[in-house]
Amino acid sequence: MRFPASMTNSPMRAYVPARFCEHEILRARDTNAWNRWEVFQLAFGLFHLCLNLVWGILHAHRGTVNMTGNLLYFFSLMEKTRLGSDHPDYHTLLAALTQILDGLLLNAWHRECGSVSLDAFAKSKPTAQQLRDIATRILNEYATPFTAPEPEPDSDSPDVSVDSDSDEELIPHADTSELAKQDIAHHNIRLLTRDLLIVTALTRAISDGDFGRIEDFLPQLAMMFRGLGCNKYCTEILHFLHNLKVVWTPEFADIMRDNMIICISGLGPGHCMGVNLNIEHLIGYLKNLLQAKGMTSTWDRLGNISASIVHLQRVKKKVAAALETAYRNTGHTTPNTSALVWRVADKVASKGLQQFEDGRCRARSRAKPELRAYRISG
Repeated sequence: MRFPASMTNSPMRAYVPARFCEHEILRARDTNAWNRWEVFQLAFGLFHLCLNLVWGILHAHRGTVNMTGNLLYFFSLMEKTRLGSDHPDYHTLLAALTQILDGLLLNAWHRECGSVSLDAFAKSKPTAQQLRDIATRILNEYATPFTAPEPEPDSDSPDVSVDSDSDEELIPHADTSELAKQDIAHHNIRLLTRDLLIVTALTRAISDGDFGRIEDFLPQLAMMFRGLGCNKYCTEILHFLHNLKVVWTPEFADIMRDNMIICISGLGPGHCMGVNLNIEHLIGYLKNLLQAKGMTSTWDRLGNISASIVHLQRVKKKVAAALETAYRNTGHTTPNTSALVWRVADKVASKGLQQFEDGRCRARSRAKPELRAYRISG
């Protein structure tokens, strides 16, 4: 059973030993798919799923610094313009996107709570039902895009079968809604909020080790990758879902579900990760063990020694305990980013981006695509 395990230029592709960069080294026995173990690559890695998703959302919502409400607009506001590149660091980008989402939601709650401030609203001790009602309104009014009218079927055109062998092309719906055209900036903010909510829900489900929530998201993610033009990633998700629901036995499907998430710290929910991210945490050990053999080391050696890392870590802990020395620095301080979150919230409030304004200036806005509103044409 294999999952993608290295951060390459094609992250979602199945991991093949000895392929780490464009200058590939073909091993003597890598002559076919069986010898390369490609037949055992049964699923994508969740870390690379998130990586490609946030890069895709960045590409869809990037815009320009002068386009109000796009990601580059917020990156400039937060003084993080370097994140506007094609493939920025995943963790830095995810943190910035989370801060933008927090700012959008903070302003939405301030508008919907009915109090002068969120502190005053908290002191009023709202009931659980009141909180659910407000959250539902925010989801419907701030994170749901304006729907486009469904195109009427053309009775004169031939019916295209979904099993057609012709190449598939992405064709968006014929038109966006009239409301979206009247206030493009507001429509873009709705789309951005919805997409960032999906990213947050996915990453939290992985962190909690709850594959059931992830499985519920997979059809939505397949549509989003299709809308982003990542057809191969969409196909991988659909192929995996088909195997889970139809091809594999229930027992083997549960094995696949159980092996896609790992918790190397043993701390449980809130500390889990995709199994393919495990190698990123152990890469330091791999480098040390590779260097131990000097210039004669090969990529094959990495595969042979990787299984021993867990035992070497236990030895390291026992030695540290015997010598009464610290195993590693366990201190960690989470940076306070509330100032950035409030900066986003205040800017959104001052510009009125979360409220519909008929005839808002279009010169500084361009409509963003609805990632889930694409159909297939044969």
